[in-house]
This record gives sequence, C-alpha cells and structure tokens, in this order.
Amino acid sequence: MFKEKIAARIIQTVVKSKSNSSFKLSPADLHDYPGPDINKKYLLYLHIPFCKTFCSYCSFYKVAYKPKLVKAYFAALREDIKRAAAKGYHFQGVYIGGGTPTLAPDEVAKTIDLLHSLFDIKEVSCEGNPDIDASTIQLLKGRVDRLSVGVQSFQNSLLLKSKRLDKFGASEEMLETVSRIIENFEIVNLDMIFNFYKQSEQGLLDDLSTLKSLSPHQIAYYPLMYSKYTKIAKQYGGYSQKNELHFYEIVMDALNQEYEQVGSWSYTKKGGKFFDEYVVNHDEYLGLGAGAFSYIDSTLYANTFNVEGYIENVNNNQSTIKLRKVYEQKDQLKYRLMLRLFANEFEPEKFDQSYGQGSTKRVYKELVFLKTINAFDKGSYSLNKAGKYYAMIMMKEFYIGMNELRARLQ
Repeated sequence: MFKEKIAARIIQTVVKSKSNSSFKLSPADLHDYPGPDINKKYLLYLHIPFCKTFCSYCSFYKVAYKPKLVKAYFAALREDIKRAAAKGYHFQGVYIGGGTPTLAPDEVAKTIDLLHSLFDIKEVSCEGNPDIDASTIQLLKGRVDRLSVGVQSFQNSLLLKSKRLDKFGASEEMLETVSRIIENFEIVNLDMIFNFYKQSEQGLLDDLSTLKSLSPHQIAYYPLMYSKYTKIAKQYGGYSQKNELHFYEIVMDALNQEYEQVGSWSYTKKGGKFFDEYVVNHDEYLGLGAGAFSYIDSTLYANTFNVEGYIENVNNNQSTIKLRKVYEQKDQLKYRLMLRLFANEFEPEKFDQSYGQGSTKRVYKELVFLKTINAFDKGSYSLNKAGKYYAMIMMKEFYIGMNELRARLQ
C-alpha cells in the first residue's frame, strides 16, 4: 500500500500542476456559441443554479432560490434551447444539473417537454436531493430516465456536520424518502462520499450496508474533494488523505458482488442499464445556463456566472459565453486517455479509431509510466485495483481543478 500511495501522490502532483495551466481561460469575444458538426450528436448540459441552502463541499455555481427569478431563468433557458436547435444541434441525451433542479419541478417538466419536441432525446438525467416529495415524483416520473440523488452519507453525525440533517432529516427519515424515489424511477443513482475527516472504518461499513439494503440501480461513491475555495476543512474539522486508499478498497470490495464497477467511482447493478456523468461518456457537449461549460471541437467554453446577466444576454440575443480556451491535440488526447482510464476501457485500437491513427503513440509516455507503477493487469490495458485508484486520483484532481475554476468565476 505504501508504493501505491507514493505513485498516487506523483499522479496527484502532475495532474494538479497540469490543471492549473489548463484551466486558465481567456475572454471570448463571441456573438454566439459555436455551431455544430452536423455529423455529430452532442450531449446537452443544462445548469440550474438555484439552492435553498448551500453545501460546504460544492463549488458549482449556485444562487439563492427566488420564485420570480427561477421563472425568468427557465424562460430564458428554453429560448436558449430553441436557439441551439436553430443552429442545427442534435442531442440524444440531456443532463440537468445544479444547484437543485428539483426545486422547480414544473419548470423542469416544461423544459423536458420542449426538448423532446425539438430533438430525438433518448436519455434524460437530472440531479435532485433526498427531500423530493410525492407531487414532484409524479411530475418527473416518465420524463426523467435517471435521477441522481445526493445522499453523501447515512451517518447522522456526518449529516449534522454538513448541515444536511436539518435539510433532509435524520438517517431513518432519509431512508424512507430515498426508498420511495427508487421505486418510482427507471434508474436512480445515489451519490455517496467517503473519506470524511476522521471517518471511522465502521462508519463507512455501516453506510455501505445501508446503501446495499436500498439496492439503488446505480451508485457514485466519490472521495471527498478538498479545495481551498470550499469550507470542507472548517466544517468537518480537517482534511486528510491518510485513509483514502484503504477506504476506496473497502468500497470496491463491498459493492463488487452485486454491482459492476463501470468507472473509478461508478457502479451499476450487474445486468442493468447504465449511463453516467456527461464528461465521462461524451467527448463533446454543449452547456446552456449560467455557470455552464461547453467542450466543442477542442475548445472549452465558460458561460457567464451571473443569473441576471444570463437572462439579459438571452433576451437580447447576445452570447452567454464569456471565456474560452483552445487545447492542443496532445492535451486533448491526454484528457481522453484519462476518461478512458476512468471508465476502465482503454484499448489502443479503439483509441486510434476514435481519435486518429497514431493517437496511442502520442500518449506513450503516460502509458509507460502507468505500466511501471503496475496499474494494469498483466498483458493487458485493463486496470487492476491499484490502477482504478490511480484513475480515481486523476479524475478527482481534474474535478478539483474545474471546481476551483468555477469558484474563481463566481
């Protein structure tokens, strides 16, 4: 375990350094967002920034829930969606994130209905909290294919520290609401977190036992992600990576009988349908809404991080994009290699087919390093247990870099 921790620390340092330079965006003097390649089908990301209370570990763009502002925002968002359709975009999937989209179920339902009228949407994924009531369930049931519910932990002591106990109730109450949600949607993903400061091994095992008793269709079990822009250390009493690898192995071992590990922190019931977060399964996506990002044709775009400004831009038919960065081919290939490793499905032949002959050779040094630290099963590019941990470290640092960019833009 010592060698794995040393290798993980090297990876963490390298990815952190690369993220610091990769997420330095420049002003974008654009009249509109870029047009699509008509031969591609993109994923659509919609950012709904409204929350009633703010969680310490979240650095996504969010503002206080105000009914009039919510109504105006969704009206502008639907106009923006129509504008994307007029530009020729084709979307098969949509991911509605936040914030807390389910605070405005009527508006979300109206927006989903519009999407189906404009595009051949196959999958709708939406984020929500454990306090979704029966009327919201009925409104979104049949419209949302995958509901991702932020649980984080069933331990009352951790819920208290994260200020979620008052918001969503004690563990027993949350179990009832989450069970009702699971019964009503085709796919329910539960977001969990491990490696809270001074979290005990028994506490983690208790969370895993409760989680398995609920038997959700999918599970995302994230490591706690520390950033200087969040209040994690203050709220939980500190932050440490001392037990991260050990706890990660406990999570994998506890879930591998009933679930297939389809990503470094993603699990799906064996034999069940699976679709995951947009950045993992889609090379390119268009992000609409205040605080949304797009990645199109080698360029990362950042929208305005201001709700009122976004509404004004859309209503005046102006661009909502404020920043951008164009990436060189080598950087693009490194990013795509990271995603393939995260999904544990790197195959040189497929990599070359997807991104051009010789693509694997251009990430040769990275692959040699991973072989040197024994990340792969012998004679293959399939990640072993240590390799999955390394891929998790890569993705965690990438997410932290994105989170810090969001924090700087707010």
